[in-house]
Amino acid sequence: MSLGLFNVLKMAYDDRVMQCDTNANKSFPIQMGLTVTDTMYDTVSEPIIIDFQWASRSTPPKFTNNSIIDEVGPGQTNLSTLRYNRKNYTIARVQIIQASHTAWILPNTAQKDNKEDIVITFSNEDIDTSGPNTPYILFVIPIIRTSSNASINYLKGLTNPSASGPFSLQSCFPTNKKARFAYYSTCLESIGKNTPTQNMNVFVAVNGISISASLMENILTKVGVSFSASMSPLYTNRITNISRTISSMESFTQYVMSTTDLMNYASFAKLNIDPNIRTDNVGAYQCVQVDPDSIVNGQIQVDISTGEVLKDVLSNRDAIRDTHLVQGKNAENRFINYFHSGMGIFMAVILSLILCIIIVYVVFSFAFKKIDAPDTSFLWAMNFISSSFYVKYVLLFLIAGFIGFIIGTLIN
Repeated sequence: MSLGLFNVLKMAYDDRVMQCDTNANKSFPIQMGLTVTDTMYDTVSEPIIIDFQWASRSTPPKFTNNSIIDEVGPGQTNLSTLRYNRKNYTIARVQIIQASHTAWILPNTAQKDNKEDIVITFSNEDIDTSGPNTPYILFVIPIIRTSSNASINYLKGLTNPSASGPFSLQSCFPTNKKARFAYYSTCLESIGKNTPTQNMNVFVAVNGISISASLMENILTKVGVSFSASMSPLYTNRITNISRTISSMESFTQYVMSTTDLMNYASFAKLNIDPNIRTDNVGAYQCVQVDPDSIVNGQIQVDISTGEVLKDVLSNRDAIRDTHLVQGKNAENRFINYFHSGMGIFMAVILSLILCIIIVYVVFSFAFKKIDAPDTSFLWAMNFISSSFYVKYVLLFLIAGFIGFIIGTLIN
């Protein structure tokens, strides 16, 4: 290949990496032109789980720059993190913005009470310069104003500098572990050649959280902040923001997905279900060579993250698991053997002491007690047996012999 052709191909590749795909979503937020229902979200249900590790603070949160909360700052090391799609993310910003996804909210009657959103951004700084990746995750928690006294300690802390903690962002998320989140991806344009085109995943809590209207007014007036539309979430300045409105079920299913397992990591993980596993009918693989052993009931499972047939992945996993099980069983058996041996030696020592006491007793008894010579008459045997003195020592010798036998067995 000539150097000129190589440079042309490289430039074409760089342009592809540095530009969002033509059909990609480049908008935040996506405008919803449909009246959403639970059934619609069920139609695009795709399980996603995220393992959150929430940090806690003792001092009340406060605003540092209009709508931005001081959850992240210089010198702070106790930061909330999460693990998603095998990558670790760290919290990058917390802010309250003007309502952004009102038409996504269920029930529809609650949409009129959504004036503000809590927006929490997580980032992964491992930038992949080889192509598009997802270094940013953004959570939108709509605040549903209510006439009740509903509140959370974290938001109350914004109006009271002397409020008692602890304060955790976890309280800003729905308490229902099966809460529904709708999500979509939006494309971020590149920044020079060192930062390629990237994706931001946006998760919207469609049921929001109920907060007292009076508390929200206190935050607006007492603290003196204004949640204007110009205060956009972190990194969204890289969005070209070509307006996109979902006005049909076709575009809804193309850009939107939903999950009720986002906050249910512990229970979901117990099911041993991997969201990266896809099940396909064998008929979908036309003119493709497929190992017959990997087909189960006319279906084949594929690990999306690696492209490997799941049968091979599970075989490797089972081999590792079986190795650990065997090692664990061997360790258990060794413990039982050591326990039995220890008990045997302990009992042998006790019985040996008893045997020694018996021997010493017999020796001293014969040494210091005068024993008459046995009678030679026929009745000697009967006299011997009836003599309590001789019978006592015969029994002692028999007991000593039995104890000696037990000692030998225990030691063996």
